[in-house]
Amino acid sequence: MNRRKNIVSKVILSAVITLAFVLPGATMIAHLDKNTRDLGWVSQNSGTTQQLNAVSFTTTDIGTVVGNGGTILRTTDAGATWVPQTCGLSVNLLDVSFYNDTIGVAVGHEGTIIATTNGGDTWNIAQTGWMTSYYGTHMVTSTLGFAVGVNTIFQPLVTKTNNGWNSFHHVVFYLEQGGSYHEATLRGVHFVNASIGFATASVWNGEGAIVRTTNSGGSWSTIYWTSTALYDVHFPTTTTGYAAGNDFNIHKTTDGGDTWTVLSCSQKIHDIWFVSENIGTAVGDIGVILRTEDGGVTWSSQDSGTSLDLNDVTFLDEHAGFIVGDNGVILHTTTGGWTNRPPEIPVAPDGPTEGKTDVEYEFTASTTDPEEDDIFYWFDWGDETNSGWLGPYASGAIVTATHTWTTAGIFDIQVKAKDSEELESDWSEPHTILIETTPLLEILDIQG
Repeated sequence: MNRRKNIVSKVILSAVITLAFVLPGATMIAHLDKNTRDLGWVSQNSGTTQQLNAVSFTTTDIGTVVGNGGTILRTTDAGATWVPQTCGLSVNLLDVSFYNDTIGVAVGHEGTIIATTNGGDTWNIAQTGWMTSYYGTHMVTSTLGFAVGVNTIFQPLVTKTNNGWNSFHHVVFYLEQGGSYHEATLRGVHFVNASIGFATASVWNGEGAIVRTTNSGGSWSTIYWTSTALYDVHFPTTTTGYAAGNDFNIHKTTDGGDTWTVLSCSQKIHDIWFVSENIGTAVGDIGVILRTEDGGVTWSSQDSGTSLDLNDVTFLDEHAGFIVGDNGVILHTTTGGWTNRPPEIPVAPDGPTEGKTDVEYEFTASTTDPEEDDIFYWFDWGDETNSGWLGPYASGAIVTATHTWTTAGIFDIQVKAKDSEELESDWSEPHTILIETTPLLEILDIQG
């Protein structure tokens, strides 16, 4: 919630392919239908050239964006259309947070706090016209909310409501480091429950910090210090959290903020969002989008289609997300930002580990495709024969193939997969089978 621009020939007898479909899990969503979804990040028409600073979605369809000049945009159709809303102010709105489809808050310059209980049909001005600025906000429940920023004498400022912004109170403090106290601006805020929250800070001297409260904002302690400003913080669980900012690094904790490690990403990051401990997206300068699916150990670039700064990102699940940025940029994905990826490496073929020549044996394999594309399978039987491409089959289906060896030996069976876009996986781990020569008497008995 940063607010800164911030593994060759033929099968000897036959191959019999049967399918057993894996029932989809309860979390499968309709927008992943490969016949209707778009791939990667797709630009939407915001209808404005204002700098857009923040985005908040409560379902895959319903969301709100805020930006400079009092800009507020609302969608109820996943961004197919964006409808302007008015709040009666022209100040820059820097962050927005909705608790549900109807209850939300937006904050910005001039100490502005505006709230709605009807999805933005009307916005009530809780506060404005002050020589303060709010850069981050979080509606934790339908009534409990926080806004963070800086006051007129450069103290970190936290404003809290217990009744949906009908009334509120302020808490100010200084950051503590090495026995010294520092002026700072709070930039991003995230609460993991009603009591425990975190905020990022840019310190007056260009350094950065993270503060934490364990008593619902009554008091705040400095728990982490770094050499450059931090703009955003997000906790997908109560113990695992991430912070990012101006130092080309992302900072991670797995113990609720007691200790932090530095994950290099080589980009200047404005905002981050994690849907789980491992899966997250970061956005930043000149159209940068980074994606991790291993808890930040590795980061992959994604194509944003723009060189404009991207200011905020949110995801509803690992697939559906939105990004906003300068000059009215709104981006939408239903594929986790990926344009296309090969199927996952199939599991090692499953089947017998010993047999005899001239007898048919059955083996199974399966994998999934990240974009749910149909999958083709290629079995290498280890005897200089293969199945050729078999399929297509649905992602997640269990494929059964049969093979007959005509010579004795030890054979390693492997399988690989490709999707409908011809992207191939690596080979699976081998499944080893020992084939012995069928005795002649056995063959004569079989032949009658």
